[in-house]
Amino acid sequence: MVPGLVLAFGLAWIVGSAPGMVVIALLGLVAFATYLLAKWEERRRIGIDEEEYDAAPDGPRFLDIDVAHRLYSREFKELRSFFVRFHQDWEIDAPDDDGIIDLYLEDISADEMAQLRTEMDAFLALGLADEEMREALDLLYCYYTTDWFSNGVNEWVRHVRDRLR
Repeated sequence: MVPGLVLAFGLAWIVGSAPGMVVIALLGLVAFATYLLAKWEERRRIGIDEEEYDAAPDGPRFLDIDVAHRLYSREFKELRSFFVRFHQDWEIDAPDDDGIIDLYLEDISADEMAQLRTEMDAFLALGLADEEMREALDLLYCYYTTDWFSNGVNEWVRHVRDRLR
């Protein structure tokens, strides 16, 4: 957007007339303000702060704003700590999803495990559709490709929960 402002002011200078400069400069400012307003509205709608929004893969598309808020709250702290283990390079750490789960189980205390089970049950109780669940996992920084799990995203999350029992 900044190049657009530079272009608008450049054209205004080239045109050289005071009214022409004012009109072109105002058009540039209106375009810039429109851009900023659209970005602000998108971030407000999603309810994620600037840093978290920029880190999210694509930003929510299907997920209800209240669910997005809850995923970033303390309510799902242990769940986030778990799913982040499925980062972009998770295959370096283990050959499959069960291997990642096993590695996590080696590092977790009994209290953390109890909390994770509670949060996993609450997560599944949200009743998200598959596309919403995929988006929720993206917000939790889980990059496991659930397409490999033939029964869908929800079924994979239930499989993970069952492995944590």
